[in-house]
Amino acid sequence: MRIRTFIAVVLLLAITAGVVFILLPNRLILTLPLETAGYRTPVWGALLGAFAAGTLVALVLQVSGLGRSGFHRARGMLSARRGESVLRVIETGRQAEREGRFSQAIEAYREAGHKSAGHFDASMRLGDLLHRMGRLRDAVGAHEEARRLNPLSDEPGHALALEFLELGELDKARKELSALIEKNPKSSIGPLRNLRELEIRSGDWAAAAEAARRLEGVLGRKDGLTDEDQAQSLGIRTELAQAKAEEGEMRTATGMLRKIIKEEPTYSPARLLLIELARDAAEIEAARESLIDGFKLTGDAFILDGLVEADLARERPEEAISTLRGVVATRQHERNARFVLGKLYLRLEMLDEAAEQFSQQLNEGDGAAAPTIYLARVEERRRNNSRAATLYHSVFDSPGWTLREYRCTSCHAGHENWNHRCPECGAFGSIQLAPDSLSVAALDGTP
Repeated sequence: MRIRTFIAVVLLLAITAGVVFILLPNRLILTLPLETAGYRTPVWGALLGAFAAGTLVALVLQVSGLGRSGFHRARGMLSARRGESVLRVIETGRQAEREGRFSQAIEAYREAGHKSAGHFDASMRLGDLLHRMGRLRDAVGAHEEARRLNPLSDEPGHALALEFLELGELDKARKELSALIEKNPKSSIGPLRNLRELEIRSGDWAAAAEAARRLEGVLGRKDGLTDEDQAQSLGIRTELAQAKAEEGEMRTATGMLRKIIKEEPTYSPARLLLIELARDAAEIEAARESLIDGFKLTGDAFILDGLVEADLARERPEEAISTLRGVVATRQHERNARFVLGKLYLRLEMLDEAAEQFSQQLNEGDGAAAPTIYLARVEERRRNNSRAATLYHSVFDSPGWTLREYRCTSCHAGHENWNHRCPECGAFGSIQLAPDSLSVAALDGTP
């Protein structure tokens, strides 16, 4: 016997016992005659007949299946009507959201949830709207309700992970993202990227490198990765090398950096960090050669700036001068090399040599503002103020000149100095020198 049948029998017996218990004190009433369609029958007979007829009808419906199908059909009709009503309310909310009437949209989504005792789509839309409005705590509540209504859907997990990230609750975000990744390890591209960003934010470079490695495994090491993915991966590996160096694992750090340079010769931050970590003469010379090779490949002036800083830190300005003059002589990216050499001469108060480099740039038709301003700085230090003023006016009175600045290609934030990672958005390798611009340092007198 099925448990449902057993329960039904017990309930029927209980109901029968209850009826008997109620009717026994009223036996006289049960014996009274009852006339129905010309027939006389006692009240108890009429009750018994009605009970038997009802039981027979129920039995026939149950055996034939008509009862169950009719019940389901009726329930389906009611559910469909209720569903149509809920959908109309949700559509009202969507229309209000499109028109910017967020308060009305929120009310509509909540009404849809109340009408159906919880509606997944209404809860998701409510949470998404609250997220857009910056009400992150309320959004978390709505998305948690959506997950309760449909535990199999990944949508609430994605939304909650982003909200916890924005709230700075990294452990909760990590838990959500890890669950999504474990559920679909071969297709969790979005969660892996978000997990990578989370670990970058937390400063756990080993975990960030692992997330980047898993992403490469899903997308393919080269073909499937976007330029941003590759830049992030290189930046993470460079930061991990620096972390290893800070922990005293210098050999591991330098090995990691050399591997990065071998794989991506144009990735300059690894070369710059390599010379920072160099300790003995052999390592320093190898790192300097690496920087020169990097400049020849990319023409990035900040690479030579890094070389100059390293030599000055070792109190070897003559080596920096010799190296830069050699680079200028190769005529590879000569404009940038000559500009860095001129700045170094100015910094060392070698004014005639500095003037020669900046004048050479101008004589060769380089009308950029930066060499002109630096030449003006040289004239100021020579006490030739009239000549300096003329040079300044030639720049400031010309149309279209701009302050030289580095700009992030990801978030477009401006920066005074180059950095391998944007301080604003955290993107790696995104800061580049804005074209036709003038260094802010030139204006305040810093070489």
